[in-house]
Parts: sequence; structure tokens; C-alpha cells
Amino acid sequence: MRVHIKPRLQQEKWSLYWKTSMSTRTFALDEFDLEVKHDETTAKEVKARVAEFIGLPPVETLHRLEEFVEPWELMCARDDATATAKTRLRR
Repeated sequence: MRVHIKPRLQQEKWSLYWKTSMSTRTFALDEFDLEVKHDETTAKEVKARVAEFIGLPPVETLHRLEEFVEPWELMCARDDATATAKTRLRR
């Protein structure tokens, strides 16, 4: 199954003093297609492949600032935020 990816990169300006986001910018990256196995590929696997394709480091290597609790990555499919590792892709 071919999945059309429209990646976005969100950049936060984080205040160490206030421990909150001061501003957010979102960048649209180049779109691309990804081949996945229907009903076998999970959202977590797709997010990892997209991150690798656009050159982002693996989530396990990133360090969180104190009070930052938002997910590192978010995937939306048909206007539904699919953030769980066990979610299977459907047609």
C-alpha cells in the first residue's frame, strides 16, 4: 500500500526560566510516498521511517527539558491523531 506523506516540522522556542513554550513555528517539508504493508505496519513504524527519511534523530536519543510533556512526534491520518504504537494502518 502506498501512503502519501506530508511532513511538517514544528519548532518551539522554549523558555528555561518560565518552563513553557514562548513561540511555535511550523515548516512544511517536501512531500513523498512511502510503501507499507497493509494491516501489518504500525503507526510507530511509519513515524520511524518518516523521521529517518527526513533526517531526524531517533526519538530514543532526544532529551526532554523539564516540564516538556508533549509527544515528540504526532501522526495524523484522515484528520485523526494516530499516536499509539499499536495502531495498524487501514485503507
